Amino acid sequence: MEALIAGKEVRADDAAEGWDLCRWILTEGHDVPTPARFVNALCRRLVDHGIPLWRVTIYAATLHPQLRGFGWRWWRDRHGIEEVRVGQGTELSAEYIESPLRQTIERGVRLHRPLHGDLEGCSLLAQLRDQGGTDYIVAPLNRIGTRYPAVTWTTDRTGGFTARDLEILETIRPALAAGIENRVLRRTARTLFSIYHSREVGERIFDGQILRGHVERLRAIVMVTDLRGFTAISDHLPGEAVIEALDDFLSVSPRRFMPCAD
Repeated sequence: MEALIAGKEVRADDAAEGWDLCRWILTEGHDVPTPARFVNALCRRLVDHGIPLWRVTIYAATLHPQLRGFGWRWWRDRHGIEEVRVGQGTELSAEYIESPLRQTIERGVRLHRPLHGDLEGCSLLAQLRDQGGTDYIVAPLNRIGTRYPAVTWTTDRTGGFTARDLEILETIRPALAAGIENRVLRRTARTLFSIYHSREVGERIFDGQILRGHVERLRAIVMVTDLRGFTAISDHLPGEAVIEALDDFLSVSPRRFMPCAD
Protein backbone atom coordinates (compact mmCIF):
# COMPACT_ATOMS: atom_id res chain seq x y z
CA MET A 1 0.00 0.00 0.00
CA GLU A 2 1.31 3.45 -0.90
CA ALA A 3 0.38 7.00 0.07
CA LEU A 4 0.95 10.26 -1.80
CA ILE A 5 2.92 12.76 0.33
CA ALA A 6 4.12 16.11 -1.02
CA GLY A 7 3.63 14.88 -4.59
CA LYS A 8 5.69 11.71 -4.07
CA GLU A 9 4.67 8.10 -3.75
CA VAL A 10 5.82 6.81 -0.39
CA ARG A 11 5.26 3.39 1.17
CA ALA A 12 2.71 3.53 3.97
CA ASP A 13 5.19 1.86 6.35
CA ASP A 14 7.73 4.63 5.72
CA ALA A 15 5.13 7.34 6.29
CA ALA A 16 4.07 5.64 9.53
CA GLU A 17 7.68 5.61 10.74
CA GLY A 18 7.94 9.34 10.11
CA TRP A 19 4.74 10.11 12.02
CA ASP A 20 5.83 7.83 14.86
CA LEU A 21 9.02 9.87 15.19
CA CYS A 22 6.98 13.09 15.12
CA ARG A 23 4.84 11.75 17.95
CA TRP A 24 7.96 10.96 19.99
CA ILE A 25 9.41 14.45 19.42
CA LEU A 26 6.21 16.14 20.62
CA THR A 27 5.52 13.83 23.59
CA GLU A 28 8.32 11.83 25.23
CA GLY A 29 10.95 13.97 23.52
CA HIS A 30 9.41 17.11 24.98
CA ASP A 31 10.15 15.78 28.47
CA VAL A 32 13.84 15.04 27.85
CA PRO A 33 15.49 17.42 30.34
CA THR A 34 18.23 19.05 28.23
CA PRO A 35 18.61 19.94 24.54
CA ALA A 36 21.80 17.87 24.32
CA ARG A 37 20.06 14.72 25.56
CA PHE A 38 17.09 15.42 23.28
CA VAL A 39 19.32 15.67 20.19
CA ASN A 40 21.21 12.52 21.20
CA ALA A 41 17.99 10.55 21.78
CA LEU A 42 16.46 11.73 18.48
CA CYS A 43 19.53 10.81 16.45
CA ARG A 44 19.71 7.37 18.05
CA ARG A 45 16.05 6.77 17.20
CA LEU A 46 16.59 7.83 13.61
CA VAL A 47 19.51 5.40 13.31
CA ASP A 48 17.33 2.66 14.82
CA HIS A 49 14.77 3.42 12.09
CA GLY A 50 17.41 2.79 9.44
CA ILE A 51 18.42 6.39 8.65
CA PRO A 52 22.21 6.20 8.09
CA LEU A 53 23.13 9.34 10.03
CA TRP A 54 26.81 10.00 10.56
CA ARG A 55 26.81 13.61 11.77
CA VAL A 56 23.98 15.91 12.86
CA THR A 57 24.07 19.53 13.98
CA ILE A 58 21.43 21.98 15.15
CA TYR A 59 22.18 25.72 15.39
CA ALA A 60 20.09 28.61 16.71
CA ALA A 61 20.61 32.31 17.38
CA THR A 62 20.29 33.75 20.87
CA LEU A 63 20.22 37.06 22.75
CA HIS A 64 23.48 37.38 24.65
CA PRO A 65 26.09 40.15 24.89
CA GLN A 66 28.92 37.75 24.02
CA LEU A 67 27.26 34.99 21.99
CA ARG A 68 25.64 35.11 18.58
CA GLY A 69 24.19 31.64 18.90
CA PHE A 70 24.68 28.09 20.10
CA GLY A 71 24.16 24.58 18.88
CA TRP A 72 24.72 20.87 19.34
CA ARG A 73 26.83 18.54 17.22
CA TRP A 74 26.25 14.75 17.26
CA TRP A 75 28.44 12.04 15.73
CA ARG A 76 27.30 8.46 15.39
CA ASP A 77 30.59 7.00 16.60
CA ARG A 78 31.09 9.33 19.58
CA HIS A 79 29.41 8.84 22.94
CA GLY A 80 28.40 12.41 23.59
CA ILE A 81 27.15 15.72 22.27
CA GLU A 82 29.42 18.64 21.50
CA GLU A 83 27.85 21.94 22.48
CA VAL A 84 28.96 24.75 20.19
CA ARG A 85 28.87 28.41 21.22
CA VAL A 86 29.07 30.97 18.41
CA GLY A 87 30.66 34.26 19.46
CA GLN A 88 29.55 37.72 18.44
CA GLY A 89 31.25 38.76 15.19
CA THR A 90 31.31 35.22 13.76
CA GLU A 91 28.85 36.33 11.07
CA LEU A 92 31.63 38.50 9.60
CA SER A 93 34.15 35.66 9.30
CA ALA A 94 35.08 34.05 5.98
CA GLU A 95 34.16 30.64 7.42
CA TYR A 96 30.56 31.75 7.97
CA ILE A 97 30.26 33.72 4.73
CA GLU A 98 31.20 30.67 2.63
CA SER A 99 29.30 28.20 4.82
CA PRO A 100 26.30 26.32 3.38
CA LEU A 101 24.49 27.26 6.61
CA ARG A 102 24.45 30.96 5.78
CA GLN A 103 21.60 30.91 3.24
CA THR A 104 19.57 28.67 5.54
CA ILE A 105 20.06 30.83 8.64
CA GLU A 106 19.46 34.12 6.85
CA ARG A 107 16.85 33.19 4.22
CA GLY A 108 15.41 29.81 5.20
CA VAL A 109 16.83 28.02 2.14
CA ARG A 110 17.03 24.21 2.14
CA LEU A 111 20.16 22.67 0.58
CA HIS A 112 20.86 19.06 -0.42
CA ARG A 113 24.44 18.49 -1.59
CA PRO A 114 26.12 15.15 -2.39
CA LEU A 115 29.68 15.26 -1.10
CA HIS A 116 31.61 14.50 -4.27
CA GLY A 117 32.93 16.41 -7.23
CA ASP A 118 34.02 20.03 -7.01
CA LEU A 119 33.45 21.43 -3.52
CA GLU A 120 35.87 24.32 -3.94
CA GLY A 121 34.75 27.42 -2.08
CA CYS A 122 33.14 25.48 0.78
CA SER A 123 35.76 24.20 3.19
CA LEU A 124 33.18 22.61 5.52
CA LEU A 125 31.73 20.32 2.85
CA ALA A 126 35.19 19.45 1.54
CA GLN A 127 36.27 18.58 5.07
CA LEU A 128 33.23 16.35 5.62
CA ARG A 129 33.91 14.59 2.30
CA ASP A 130 37.55 14.02 3.21
CA GLN A 131 36.46 12.52 6.56
CA GLY A 132 34.17 10.04 4.83
CA GLY A 133 30.88 11.91 4.37
CA THR A 134 28.90 11.20 1.20
CA ASP A 135 25.75 13.33 1.39
CA TYR A 136 24.74 16.54 3.22
CA ILE A 137 21.44 18.29 3.92
CA VAL A 138 20.83 21.59 5.73
CA ALA A 139 17.22 22.64 6.38
CA PRO A 140 15.58 25.56 8.18
CA LEU A 141 13.44 25.23 11.29
CA ASN A 142 10.89 27.78 12.57
CA ARG A 143 12.15 31.35 12.22
CA ILE A 144 12.89 33.06 15.54
CA GLY A 145 13.22 36.82 15.13
CA THR A 146 15.11 37.51 11.92
CA ARG A 147 17.01 34.20 11.79
CA TYR A 148 16.21 30.57 11.14
CA PRO A 149 17.53 27.80 13.36
CA ALA A 150 19.07 25.14 11.12
CA VAL A 151 19.49 21.38 11.22
CA THR A 152 22.11 19.54 9.18
CA TRP A 153 22.04 15.83 8.35
CA THR A 154 25.16 14.08 7.01
CA THR A 155 25.64 10.43 6.05
CA ASP A 156 28.70 8.35 5.21
CA ARG A 157 26.76 5.62 3.41
CA THR A 158 27.89 4.89 -0.13
CA GLY A 159 25.38 6.51 -2.47
CA GLY A 160 24.15 8.95 0.17
CA PHE A 161 20.60 9.30 1.45
CA THR A 162 17.81 7.35 -0.23
CA ALA A 163 14.37 8.72 -1.15
CA ARG A 164 13.00 6.98 1.96
CA ASP A 165 15.60 8.67 4.17
CA LEU A 166 14.82 12.08 2.71
CA GLU A 167 11.08 11.59 3.14
CA ILE A 168 11.36 10.64 6.80
CA LEU A 169 13.73 13.52 7.58
CA GLU A 170 11.36 15.95 5.87
CA THR A 171 8.33 14.47 7.63
CA ILE A 172 9.81 15.08 11.08
CA ARG A 173 11.02 18.62 10.30
CA PRO A 174 7.87 20.50 11.47
CA ALA A 175 7.80 18.59 14.76
CA LEU A 176 11.53 19.08 15.24
CA ALA A 177 11.12 22.79 14.47
CA ALA A 178 8.44 23.15 17.15
CA GLY A 179 10.54 21.27 19.71
CA ILE A 180 13.69 23.29 19.02
CA GLU A 181 11.77 26.59 19.00
CA ASN A 182 10.40 25.87 22.48
CA ARG A 183 13.83 24.93 23.84
CA VAL A 184 15.58 27.91 22.25
CA LEU A 185 13.06 30.43 23.60
CA ARG A 186 13.23 28.93 27.09
CA ARG A 187 17.02 28.92 27.04
CA THR A 188 17.14 32.52 25.81
CA ALA A 189 14.77 33.63 28.58
CA ARG A 190 16.80 31.83 31.23
CA THR A 191 20.01 33.32 29.84
CA LEU A 192 18.66 36.88 29.95
CA PHE A 193 17.41 36.44 33.53
CA SER A 194 20.80 35.02 34.53
CA ILE A 195 22.79 37.80 32.86
CA TYR A 196 20.96 40.60 34.63
CA HIS A 197 20.08 38.89 37.93
CA SER A 198 22.91 36.32 38.35
CA ARG A 199 22.46 32.67 37.37
CA GLU A 200 20.96 31.48 40.66
CA VAL A 201 18.51 34.37 40.98
CA GLY A 202 17.61 34.13 37.30
CA GLU A 203 16.78 30.44 37.64
CA ARG A 204 14.57 31.15 40.66
CA ILE A 205 12.67 33.89 38.82
CA PHE A 206 12.18 31.71 35.75
CA ASP A 207 10.92 28.86 37.92
CA GLY A 208 8.18 31.09 39.36
CA GLN A 209 9.58 32.60 42.57
CA ILE A 210 8.16 36.06 41.88
CA LEU A 211 5.73 36.64 44.78
CA ARG A 212 6.10 39.98 46.51
CA GLY A 213 7.58 39.66 49.99
CA HIS A 214 8.99 36.19 49.40
CA VAL A 215 12.09 35.69 51.57
CA GLU A 216 14.52 32.78 51.69
CA ARG A 217 17.67 32.54 53.79
CA LEU A 218 20.80 31.55 51.90
CA ARG A 219 24.38 30.88 52.98
CA ALA A 220 26.66 32.87 50.69
CA ILE A 221 30.14 34.32 50.30
CA VAL A 222 30.44 37.75 48.73
CA MET A 223 33.71 38.53 46.96
CA VAL A 224 34.50 41.94 45.46
CA THR A 225 37.33 42.11 42.90
CA ASP A 226 38.94 44.73 40.69
CA LEU A 227 41.11 44.71 37.58
CA ARG A 228 44.64 45.90 38.23
CA GLY A 229 45.23 49.28 36.64
CA PHE A 230 41.67 49.54 35.31
CA THR A 231 41.10 53.07 36.59
CA ALA A 232 44.19 54.36 34.80
CA ILE A 233 43.28 52.48 31.64
CA SER A 234 39.71 53.83 31.60
CA ASP A 235 41.03 57.37 32.18
CA HIS A 236 43.32 57.27 29.14
CA LEU A 237 41.57 55.02 26.60
CA PRO A 238 38.43 55.86 24.60
CA GLY A 239 35.24 54.26 25.91
CA GLU A 240 35.01 51.92 22.94
CA ALA A 241 38.52 50.57 23.59
CA VAL A 242 37.71 49.99 27.28
CA ILE A 243 34.58 48.04 26.40
CA GLU A 244 36.48 45.98 23.82
CA ALA A 245 39.13 45.13 26.43
CA LEU A 246 36.46 44.07 28.92
CA ASP A 247 34.75 41.93 26.30
CA ASP A 248 38.05 40.16 25.59
CA PHE A 249 38.61 39.61 29.30
CA LEU A 250 35.14 38.19 29.87
CA SER A 251 35.01 36.10 26.71
CA VAL A 252 34.03 32.46 27.13
CA SER A 253 35.23 29.25 25.49
CA PRO A 254 33.12 28.62 22.34
CA ARG A 255 32.79 24.86 22.78
CA ARG A 256 31.96 22.42 25.50
CA PHE A 257 31.68 18.64 25.27
CA MET A 258 28.68 17.17 27.06
CA PRO A 259 28.58 13.39 27.67
CA CYS A 260 25.17 11.74 27.38
CA ALA A 261 24.15 8.72 29.42
CA ASP A 262 21.40 7.77 26.98
